[in-house]
Amino acid sequence: MPPLVSVIMPSFNSRDTLPRAAASLIAQTYENWECVFVDDGSIDGSSDWMREFADPRFRCFRNATNQGRGAARQFALGQARGQYLCMLDA
Repeated sequence: MPPLVSVIMPSFNSRDTLPRAAASLIAQTYENWECVFVDDGSIDGSSDWMREFADPRFRCFRNATNQGRGAARQFALGQARGQYLCMLDA
C-alpha cells in the first residue's frame, strides 16, 4: 500500500470556499490520504458542512474559539497519522 499522506486544512469562516477545497482534494489521483480539518472557531457553519461530507478520509475537529491559524495547524499536526504531510488552505 502506498504511504498515507496527511492533508492539514485549518479553517476560519471559510464555508464559501470549503466545497472547492474539498473537491480539489478528492480530485487528486493519489488516493491514500486523510484530511485533518480544524475549524478554528468559525461562526459561518464551516464545521457543519464538513461533518456532513460523506468521505471518511476527512477527520473533523473544532476549536470552541478562534485561536489563530498557527494554533489550528499545530493541533492538526498532532492529529495527523500520515508518513507525509501537506497543507491545504480552506
